[in-house]
Order: sequence, then C-alpha cells, then structure tokens
Amino acid sequence: MIGAVLSWGAVRADAAGGLGVFTVTLDVVTGVVIIVLASTSRRVLWVTAWGLVGLTWLAGSIVPALADAHRGVLVVTIGGLVILNRRPVPTGTWLVLLAIGSALVFPGISPLVAAVLFGLAAVVVARRRGPWRAAAVGSLLLCSAAEVVVALTREGLGPPREVAFAVYSGAIVCAVAWMTSRTRRYDRLLSTMSPSLEELGTRDPHASLTTLLRKSLRDPTARVTAADRPPMSGARVVEVDGAPWATVASSAPWLTDDRTWASVAAVVRRVGDHEALLMAERSRAAQLAASRVRLLDAVDRERAEVASALRHHVVAPLDAAVDELAAWPSIADEVRGAASDVEAVLVGTSPVALGDGGLVLALRALAARSPVAVSLGIPSSMAASRSVEETAYAACAEAVTNALKHARAKHIEIEVEGESTLTLRVRDDGTGGAEFAEGGGLEGLADRVATRGGELRLSSGPIGTTVEVVLPAAPSLALGGAR
Repeated sequence: MIGAVLSWGAVRADAAGGLGVFTVTLDVVTGVVIIVLASTSRRVLWVTAWGLVGLTWLAGSIVPALADAHRGVLVVTIGGLVILNRRPVPTGTWLVLLAIGSALVFPGISPLVAAVLFGLAAVVVARRRGPWRAAAVGSLLLCSAAEVVVALTREGLGPPREVAFAVYSGAIVCAVAWMTSRTRRYDRLLSTMSPSLEELGTRDPHASLTTLLRKSLRDPTARVTAADRPPMSGARVVEVDGAPWATVASSAPWLTDDRTWASVAAVVRRVGDHEALLMAERSRAAQLAASRVRLLDAVDRERAEVASALRHHVVAPLDAAVDELAAWPSIADEVRGAASDVEAVLVGTSPVALGDGGLVLALRALAARSPVAVSLGIPSSMAASRSVEETAYAACAEAVTNALKHARAKHIEIEVEGESTLTLRVRDDGTGGAEFAEGGGLEGLADRVATRGGELRLSSGPIGTTVEVVLPAAPSLALGGAR
C-alpha cells in the first residue's frame, strides 16, 4: 500500500513540476482518507457521494487536468445532502448549487474565485432548513478559507507552498469528517432508542417518549404530545391504526431529515401500537372482571334465595317439630339433627339479610351457633354494600367452619375494622398448618374475595391460624364502637 502511494506520488510529482514527494504523497493520502471517511457512514447516499469526492481527488492527484474537479463535486455533495432531505426538493436551490459546482470544476479557475464560490454556496445552503445545515455551512466556509490561503500563497503573501497545500488538504478532510460525523452521531443515537423502549413507563407514554427523544437525540427542545392537543408550529404527526396518535415537535433540524424522522416516527409508532394493545388488554380485563362480578352477584342471589327457602320451608318447620316432639326425646333429637344438617349445608349464607349493617347481626348469629367460645370484636354499627357484606360473611363462615372441623379449635376470635376498607380477621387456637390447597375452600374463597377487589391473607403456624380479608368498603363504610 505504501509503495503504491509513493508511486502515485512520484507520478504526480513529475507532472506537477517540482512538488516534493511528501506533498504529493499527502495529496494521495488525502483522497484515501476521504474514501475511508465515506465508508464509515451507514447511509448509501452518503457513502456514494463522499466516495465520489475521494475518487475525484485521487484522479486529480494523477491527472493534472482534474486537479480542481473535486471542488465542484464537494460543493454539490455538501449542499445536496442538506437539500435532498427536504420534501419536495427545492429545484431552484438545486440548480444554483449545480451551477456553482460546474464553475468550480472548470480547469484553471483561480483560488480566490473558488473561495468566493464556496462562500456563495454556503449562503445558498444557509437559506435552506435541513438537519445538517450548520455543519454544511461550516464545511463550505472552511473550504473557502482554505482557498484564500492558497490564493495568498500564490501571490507570495501566504505560507510556503507545501504548508498551504497541507492546510488546504487538512481543511477538505476536516469538512468531510465534520459532515460524516454528524450523520454517524444521529445514526448511533437512533440505534440506541429501541432498547430504551423497555424503560418507558406506560402511565404517560407521551411524556416518556419526550424524555427518550431528549436523551437519545440530545435535544432539550424535543417534545411529544397527544395528537388531540393543538399542534405546535412545525410539528409532525404520527398515526397509529390510521388515526393521529402523537405530535412531535422540536426546534432542532433533525425533524426535517426524512431518515431521522422515519426512525423517530417508527419508535413513536411502536410505543403507540404498544399502548393501543395495552388499552385493548385493559378493556378486555375490565370486561372479564365485570362479567365475573355479575356472575358472582347472580350466584350469591341464587344461593340467598335457595337458603332463604330452605330455612323457611325446611329448617323452620323442623325447629317447630322439635318443640312439639318434646315428649319423645329420641325423635326430637333426630329432627334436631336433621335441622342441623340442613344448616351445615347452608354455611356461608347469612340467616339475615346483608347490606346496610346486616353483617353485624349475621356475625352475632354465627357466633351464637358455634359449639365453642367465639369472641367478637365488631362495631356496634356498620354500613357497607351488600356484595361486600356477603363476601365478608362467607369468608368468616368458611374460616370458622375450618377452625371447628379441621383445627379442632377451643376458642375463636372475630374482628372487624376499617374505614375506606373493611378488614376482617378470624383467629383460632387450633392445630395450624392451614394452606391454600388446589380446589380447596380457602382457594375458592380467595378467588371470590379477589373478584370483589379484595385480598385474602393466610397465616398458619404449628398452633393457631389467622385468616385476614381486606375488602374495599364501597360504596360506604361507617363503623361505630366495638363491642
């Protein structure tokens, strides 16, 4: 590679009439560096354009007649990459740039005229809004300044010829590096946006997107708002499922770069699609929860009706028969046992109407029927919705039944407290080890409590078990003193 460069340098040195091998080698290396810089871009258009600049520079290194051809290609490339990011492409500006580029390609043009043309191209580009406008204008002005240095050297007012050429070559390389670095920066930043989506919050996706864009693009003016708000000047709209979802605004030039905007819009659209999916899932979950509540309400009403009918038409006549059969104790005991068996079937259903304070009477009746001592720590007055009281009573009845049937408890405590929520606790001193068994009563009770928006907690050690149920007390809960 070094030998080839030196060979090119020798050929160029002979044709240049006195230029040293070092200077001509620098000339060739400059062209190679431009091509290498072009290859670092991820955009095919940029690789092609900057590669053409490098090739024309190398052609001028070997063919003296093409020594100034790179000027025109450089102007058209720098200005064109700014203008082509506008839709539609401004034809008038494009033609002016082509005219300037053609003039710069003209052999024998003086460096001073070239400096003026570079400056004119900078003015033309500065009038167009584009994502790389600042870098493009700066690059063109840098080239213009380099041409001025070359012009002064030719007039004997500047540095030595070799120094002037080194300055000129360095200026061209810096201009190309400046422009290509701008695109690499945005491409690198955009590539980091997708992984950051996992960090986005779902409570306010537009605010989260604003934070993401400001961080990724290093643009404090970036802002994403809901599309239903009045759009800001110069903002662009992103649609999701054919409907406007978000408005993106910024005072930075990236908003006008079609490729950058396409990447940003894809990220915003992805978040919008995800949010739409979440909303659909929330809607389905809400519908499912509502259907479970309706089903539970229907089951509770049906159970209450059946329990009421059994108590009225079966238990009550059996209790009356016990009194009438007092003269026949054995028969009376059998009838009393039959009534108890029916009551056992009805466990979990209150003998009194629940809702608006009926839970207090129901818990007292439950304690009175218990064969072991039951301590009550319940309010003297309480008002909650029927569904809440029915769920609380069912939980209490299930916990008491388990304490008597499985734990062989000698004492049971029932407590009710709360303000915005109703908290019910049932403690026993029986054998511990209770757990949520699949298909068991506690698991079914936990599902029932969860359907009402509550939570069932179980604590069971070697001795004693505590069942705690927390339920939202909507629509109202008024608690008086415990007794």
